[in-house]
Amino acid sequence: MNIYRKVLSAAITVSFLITGMVETHASADTHQQVEPYYHFEGYTGHESSFALNPYFVQALYYGNLHVNGIQVTKKAVIEDRPLIKKVNDTKYYVSHGAATSMSFPVKWKSVKKSDFMKSHRCNTVLSDQRMKAGKSVVTFKTKYGTYSATFDRNRYLNKIRINPAVMVYSK
Repeated sequence: MNIYRKVLSAAITVSFLITGMVETHASADTHQQVEPYYHFEGYTGHESSFALNPYFVQALYYGNLHVNGIQVTKKAVIEDRPLIKKVNDTKYYVSHGAATSMSFPVKWKSVKKSDFMKSHRCNTVLSDQRMKAGKSVVTFKTKYGTYSATFDRNRYLNKIRINPAVMVYSK
């Protein structure tokens, strides 16, 4: 009977130690802050729902958006005649090995400006400019730069462009 008590006591002690370690490890992880991210693979011109997705909006703000494997750098870049590259229908600009900006189309006549503005309201609007022929461009502030949304004269989203934080042009 005495041996059973010792085994039971040891088992309880070990379980408390393991539980204590797990809790300590879990509490350490809860203090880490993870910035939102969003990945899109494929032709953005054939899709539009991503533009209204709250995770997409947050990823734009935090600079953690990956479109077709490309992410715009969060660091200041010296722009010296960037190379223009294209993956599917995503166009991006590369300078000194870093993607400095990107633009991609959105499915035609599928996202209204009012819906886009509503879903992106958590980000600060820097400007809402009316262009020729009734087009407009709305620019939003992000943590590391800006992004712009272009709308046609019927107020539908055409294109999104992610702009770099700081650009220094060299001659």
